[in-house]
Amino acid sequence: METEDHLIKLFPPKWRATVVITAGVVLQFTLGLVYTFGNILPYLTSYIRWKVNPEQTQGSLIWLQSLM
Repeated sequence: METEDHLIKLFPPKWRATVVITAGVVLQFTLGLVYTFGNILPYLTSYIRWKVNPEQTQGSLIWLQSLM
């Protein structure tokens, strides 16, 4: 299968499928992590309140998302 995309042409034909699938997985992981962290934050806050600091709030943990 031929392509006009200059970036894809940099890879040999037998590696193109692997590169495209790997890039898709990395992209999905990167974009999906934002939504996953939003769903896990209440549970993470509860755990930290229970084990570490009872004064912890969700607002003080939202900065963790920028580290991921």
